[in-house]
Amino acid sequence: MQPPVLRNWVIKQNGEYRNNLVYPNTYKIEFTACNFFPYTIDEVTFKSGPNELDFTVTPYIRIKNCTIKKEGDFITASFTLEGGKSTVKVSSMALYVFTDKFVSEYVNLGVSAGSGQPKRTFSPAETIDPETIYTLSIDLSANASVFAVHRNYYFRVGVKANQSGVGTIRSNYFPYVKI
Repeated sequence: MQPPVLRNWVIKQNGEYRNNLVYPNTYKIEFTACNFFPYTIDEVTFKSGPNELDFTVTPYIRIKNCTIKKEGDFITASFTLEGGKSTVKVSSMALYVFTDKFVSEYVNLGVSAGSGQPKRTFSPAETIDPETIYTLSIDLSANASVFAVHRNYYFRVGVKANQSGVGTIRSNYFPYVKI
């Protein structure tokens, strides 16, 4: 008997995925290095042809009541947070900008703070209070070269959790806003 072969699947930020190269068989699926708590499906059988597998997860953090808008010379995001479990803390957050809808931690235009606050890091990680309203902002005048071309820009809030004992943690995102 051959040892199991590890395969990586990429799940989009919105939770969708597709893999057309899964052969009929019985599999064990382990979700690790995600933006939700580790999750295992011990046994799932895929048949020939189309298969659908939906699963429910617990995200580390939910970004709630988020508004992103232009106010004078600033793009401002205001939001609250909700931990997936009471043990989750927040370690960092950012307001990202890019020229298409795939804006994220890894796909963004670097902006300087100017008199805004596009990023916050909490060291040590901070307990999540669902009543706290967080605000991040990008100073447009301090980043005139970034916004020199008159076009649509996509903005998104990303928040990274701190949870002991779970390994790699990815950012949780709020849907993008086009301005």
